[in-house]
Amino acid sequence: MRSDIIQFDRTTSPVRLSSFKGKYILLHFWASWCKISREDVPFFKHLQQRFRDKNFEIISIALDTERSQWLQAIDEDGADWVQLSDLRYWSNQAAGEFGIRALPANVLMDTDGEVITRNLEPEQLDKILEQLTNEYYHQPSLMHA
Repeated sequence: MRSDIIQFDRTTSPVRLSSFKGKYILLHFWASWCKISREDVPFFKHLQQRFRDKNFEIISIALDTERSQWLQAIDEDGADWVQLSDLRYWSNQAAGEFGIRALPANVLMDTDGEVITRNLEPEQLDKILEQLTNEYYHQPSLMHA
């Protein structure tokens, strides 16, 4: 994984991205003010339902500045997966680390925290996650654990 990135959850508790190592991670970069970002929420709900028991985690990172607007958007959209932000807009640490320059954006990472791919369309994400999670659960070392 890159340098350890710290963002804050809804309760203002710090969360290290490194704490998710060992899982496939989809970093979803969005903002409460970005209509296109928010239109993706139903698809992310689908991914969460389909892969939540398959070593997969969605982590949404908001490029917001206003905490109340960020939290309101999460509640309105029913986005009940990991939601993080440092409320620094385009100066967000994670966005800088991953070179995010437009929204929405996504970064898919493997279980070691390495980037697999970026900015896949929903159908592509669904297919690659199906393949990755099936391969993960069929590794010989895991079958005998």
